[in-house]
Amino acid sequence: MNEFIQHIESIQSVFQITKFLTCERSAGKIDSEVAEYWKKYDFKIYLEENWETLGPKIAGKIYIWMGDMDHFYLNPATRSLDETFDNMVNPSSDAMVVFSAMEGHCSMFSDRIVLEKIQEKLDEE
Repeated sequence: MNEFIQHIESIQSVFQITKFLTCERSAGKIDSEVAEYWKKYDFKIYLEENWETLGPKIAGKIYIWMGDMDHFYLNPATRSLDETFDNMVNPSSDAMVVFSAMEGHCSMFSDRIVLEKIQEKLDEE
């Protein structure tokens, strides 16, 4: 948890954010003002609100690959994003979201694999 707190503190200092966390962890109290503030940075909300315009522009361009046991607990949000992609209509989404079982944050990242995926996409065109 110490690394997580250091990460949060570094983000706060870089972006000069005084209110970063949406809850008081010890009490479990959610700060609704902070939660509302961060909604403007929520990619999923942005996609949902602008899908008719964005969908055709990003068709064939979204590939997300991550471990299902992310160290920063990003996997539940990514599963939610995957579900959003699956439910998109007008147009339907072809986004690919792949979870590697029992893997953590970037634990399987490889420049070579990323470059191979890019080449595969180029070869399809």
